[in-house]
Amino acid sequence: MRIVSKQRDYYDCVQAQGQDRSIVYIRDPKEFNFGSSRFLYDSRYDSHVGIWPFPSLRGSFASNTDPIQYIIGFCGKIYPVLVLSDSPDIFCFSIADADAFVEKYFTDQEKEIYKGKLQWKHNAKILIRKNLVSYFEECNKKQEAFKKLFEDHSCPIFVASRSKWSDGKITYNGLLRPVQFMRVFDPYSAFQELAMYISNIAQPEKVMPVIDDEMKIQAHGFDKFSFRKPKKNN
Repeated sequence: MRIVSKQRDYYDCVQAQGQDRSIVYIRDPKEFNFGSSRFLYDSRYDSHVGIWPFPSLRGSFASNTDPIQYIIGFCGKIYPVLVLSDSPDIFCFSIADADAFVEKYFTDQEKEIYKGKLQWKHNAKILIRKNLVSYFEECNKKQEAFKKLFEDHSCPIFVASRSKWSDGKITYNGLLRPVQFMRVFDPYSAFQELAMYISNIAQPEKVMPVIDDEMKIQAHGFDKFSFRKPKKNN
């Protein structure tokens, strides 16, 4: 596969190992805003459920204290992501990633609050594990609903994001390095997946025609007397 793009992504290096020049991916990013619409995030977890900083996080994370939601579309499948901090970047592709973040940075008391075993003393929405579980589960249930985005735009990749403080946006043919997608697919695997997907877009499998039984019999050289003895004339 040959990639035509003004920017490099993490899997582009695989092209150096040889190319099937009959497959071309024109990676031309196109960005659209979808405002406050929830069509990409129809789940019980929404961006208004923020992470109000626990005492142990103040000073550790300089800026973002509200999750940024990402939906990464890659070769017909979606991958939900939550960014729980941007200083440093904490990208969570699963509830296990979120648990690891909490285990590393939270105090024992804060871990109990995260697990729902203790109540937060202030009247504020905070990071609760069951909300994150809901987000990942609901997104994964809607894999089929997202396929239309790939089909409508004839693209193998899209990156959608939304946070509490900004309108949602989606970039078709966007870059995957900034969202750490190499944690899901290594460069070689990502390149191979893209090559196969783009090849199928360019040359989709032909739909098998439906042939009735009579035509099947004739095609194999049989006639109406092939499976029974003809009547004798008296």
